[in-house]
Amino acid sequence: MRKKIFENCIIITSAVLIIASSIQFFCLKDYIPFGVLLISALLILSLSIFRDKLMLLSIAAFLVSTYIFLFHPTDPLALPIFSIGTHSLSTRGFYRKHKKIKIIITVVYYAVLLFSCLILNPDKFPKAMLIHLPMTFIYLSSAYIMSIYIRQLMGDRKFHFLNLTEYPQLSEKDKLFIKKIFNGEKYEQIADDLNMSLSSIKKHSRQIFELFDCTDLISFITKYSRYEILYTEDDVLKYKNKMFAMRKLP
Repeated sequence: MRKKIFENCIIITSAVLIIASSIQFFCLKDYIPFGVLLISALLILSLSIFRDKLMLLSIAAFLVSTYIFLFHPTDPLALPIFSIGTHSLSTRGFYRKHKKIKIIITVVYYAVLLFSCLILNPDKFPKAMLIHLPMTFIYLSSAYIMSIYIRQLMGDRKFHFLNLTEYPQLSEKDKLFIKKIFNGEKYEQIADDLNMSLSSIKKHSRQIFELFDCTDLISFITKYSRYEILYTEDDVLKYKNKMFAMRKLP
């Protein structure tokens, strides 16, 4: 409860500050930044209402970064804000399906923004490239190195576990549902196996995802894809024995 209140305070404070900035641009009759900031503030304010917070945050970040690229090409904040958008999408699990296509679309979008700097601001383009190209190289290099480090850290072993026996709210049918989605089964197939309607499965699945602070199926699978799922007390005992055996290894 305290975490929720703290999050809402941050969201409201951020939105109020952005709205205050947008009003200043409105008074200066500079309507483009006024509109961009106002829409961004409304998106951020909606984080306290809607469930899909990361998607809304990414839209706000892309909106602001696009404005900076097009109208303030020499501002070094453009790429960091753009990276917030991509990171939010990645955390939500946006790149999990059709990964290559979506990454290519993101890269092309970024390239279009850089090319737009040349078209709209030819006099500022050399200075803008001196700022954005090194930052782009640093961003891509750090992302690549971090991905290698994470893969080495995680490896093939699962260092985290999700113990479903600690959740009395979950029925045996709920646990079976979770097991089936991690096995890659579709909702239609799960509904047939559990003798439930498709609409009931979808409605009930949202309640399960909310229990684990997830918004939907993709975010749930993304969050726990590297976790070892423990469905029964026998699974818990086997996991403890495995961890104990690993500690004894030299």
